[in-house]
Amino acid sequence: MKIFEIISMLFKLFIKNPREFVNQINKDNYKTLKSALLNESPDQIFTNAKSLLKSTRKIEESRILQRVTYFTKRINFQNQSPLLITFSHEASRTGAPLIILEFAKIAKLKHGYNIIQILCKGGEIIKEFEEIGYTYTLDYYSNNKGLKIELEALMNQLVSKLNIPKNTPIYINSEGSTKCMKFLHSLGFQNQTSLIHELANYYPNNSWNHIEKYSKNIVFPATFVKDQALIHNKISENKVHVIPQGLLKPELYTEDIEISRAFVRRQLNIPETAHIILGCGSKIARKGTDLFVTIAINYLLSTQKRDVHFVWLGDSPMNELQVWLGRDIEISNLNTNIHLAGQVKDTSKWFVGSDIFLLTSRGDPLPCVIYEAIAAKLHIILYKGTTGYSDLMGFIPGTLLEFIDIPGTIRTIEQLIANDQSQSSQKQSKKLTDFLDMERYTNQLIALS
Repeated sequence: MKIFEIISMLFKLFIKNPREFVNQINKDNYKTLKSALLNESPDQIFTNAKSLLKSTRKIEESRILQRVTYFTKRINFQNQSPLLITFSHEASRTGAPLIILEFAKIAKLKHGYNIIQILCKGGEIIKEFEEIGYTYTLDYYSNNKGLKIELEALMNQLVSKLNIPKNTPIYINSEGSTKCMKFLHSLGFQNQTSLIHELANYYPNNSWNHIEKYSKNIVFPATFVKDQALIHNKISENKVHVIPQGLLKPELYTEDIEISRAFVRRQLNIPETAHIILGCGSKIARKGTDLFVTIAINYLLSTQKRDVHFVWLGDSPMNELQVWLGRDIEISNLNTNIHLAGQVKDTSKWFVGSDIFLLTSRGDPLPCVIYEAIAAKLHIILYKGTTGYSDLMGFIPGTLLEFIDIPGTIRTIEQLIANDQSQSSQKQSKKLTDFLDMERYTNQLIALS
């Protein structure tokens, strides 16, 4: 059934883009498609094929102008409040897009800004962006020549219609959006703040020279993330700021623990007395989903305990890693204790209803799930050199282990469960409360401009 579905989708692409489609028929793309058929869903194959055609098609300047004009004509702000522009690399339900979305929301509701949001790529929460402000999705982000034409048309029309000053604050969210900075700078928009949500040691040295060149401010979520950037790139320290983002889900504070615990266990069809070790993120190697499953298998086989369950929240398009994860769990005969629960829109009850949070990411600057685990008062297990969270180890419950110390992780989980120390009942300090405040994050960013 899958092959017929994909053939149908590709045929539709051919009908819509015959010349571009034929131009992409080659040996390399055939091998890519063959591999995708084994590891990806039809929707993902279709999306990737469409993106490829879009990025390589002939640039239609008249079509660009038509789209831009249609967008700018719709803009009708009801007041003379100052304008704020944000760029996001996509509109997926993941950390960086959710951060810039909440930032824009607070800037609008608490500071009175008018908001324009520009997306390099769409995604499942695009309607949530549109609820906050006028939102434009770039058509040519993957094509430098087309991107230059599109951004020039868009920004020039915004200047013409809204009379916006060239010092309007622009927030470029994540490294994945920074290709736009050069073109914005050439148009005279130099008040650009880069929000970096990536670790520089996962990129070639000096990959971020353009960020240094075109940014007025460069913001990192943690000292560890800043230090990695300075080691691997030539960045002026007078541009650098460390501002950790806040908690995106304050409803975690009000979730009832007993109700949440009962809810999660019902969802998993496991006993009410079961212990839950929680992990969260896309099912990719960087998030360490494979490490989470490996730890779960080793723990369950070595302890022979069946009242402990390992639960992973989050999903991604089918990939080879997920194929092996499924096989590992099946061969270990641990399907009843290892749960890859998939995407959950509201994770609040899952966090509050769990016992321990296990962060297996190989590289995650300061992921939003850390904030959720802190707010849920879970004991957090994580590894050195993988995240900026180590700055906080002195005043919140957690265990920092050597990199991928699987035996140490198993011992820690066993000790926490044995001593019933999984969830912390201690009150949050003012320092921690301030750290978790998303308004504090927004206020500090706005103050930079």
